[in-house]
Parts: sequence; C-alpha cells; structure tokens
Amino acid sequence: MRLLLPAALLLALVPTPGQAKVRAGDSGIGIILGEPSGLSGKLFLSPRHAFDAGLSFSILDDALYLHVDYLLHFPKAMAGLEGGQWLPYAGVGGQFEVHQRRDDGHAALAVRFPAGLAWHPAGSAVDFFVELALGLKVFPATRPSMGGGFGVRLYL
Repeated sequence: MRLLLPAALLLALVPTPGQAKVRAGDSGIGIILGEPSGLSGKLFLSPRHAFDAGLSFSILDDALYLHVDYLLHFPKAMAGLEGGQWLPYAGVGGQFEVHQRRDDGHAALAVRFPAGLAWHPAGSAVDFFVELALGLKVFPATRPSMGGGFGVRLYL
C-alpha cells in the first residue's frame, strides 16, 4: 500500500498523447506539503476556472483544516515557457478549522485568498504546484492567517 502513490505518480509521468493542457472536467488528487500538510484535490470547470479543496493537518497549530477555493487561472501569462503548461492562479475560498489543544480546543472559520503556480508537464497526467494562501479568520475572533506549501496531483 505504501508503494501505491509513488507507483501511480511514476506511471503518470509516462508520456501519453493529449494530456498537455487542462480541460473542463479534469480532476486531480494528491498531496500538499507545507503548513498545513495533507490531501489536495482540484476540479477544472474550464481551462481558466477551477475549484480546489484540501484536508490537512497543522503540526504547529495542532489543528485539522478543511478548505474549498474558487481559482482563476491565467494560461496566457506564461504561455511562452516550454516543457508543459504553466498556470499562475489566484482565488478566494473558505476554511474550517478544528483545533485540538487541551487548554483551548475550538473551531474556527476563515476566508482564504490563495495564489500560486501550477506546472503540468507536457504529456503527463500530473501537476506540480506551489501555493501561498493569505487569510482572515472571522470566527471566533478576527485575526490574520497564512498557509502554503508545494504539492503534486495525479489527474484521473
């Protein structure tokens, strides 16, 4: 079972025709490593519009996070680069947090503003991405938040 994800990623890197650009309906699942780290999923509605979601855990905050974002991609911004499709993006979304600290365990809600860059190598069914998400916690108290990381997703 531990070899399943690495094997799937290696198979996804084998060149196949017709996978150079994202299309409406493309969906991927993978991991994000950073703060917080966890699972990442993405569904393209069109080559420019997508939803992404994440279920992750923060070691620093001892918290479980669930987020959903609407993303707008800018495919023409880096169209001249070779090696695949480079997609800068920005978006807005929401985040639900459950903190597990013994002294003040609580739930929180936040608004997120993610921005990042995804690279879809030519002829493969994966993307690699880096993302930074600035946010504003709105419940139970108002305060700024930040998260980010890098990851990989396999498109099915």
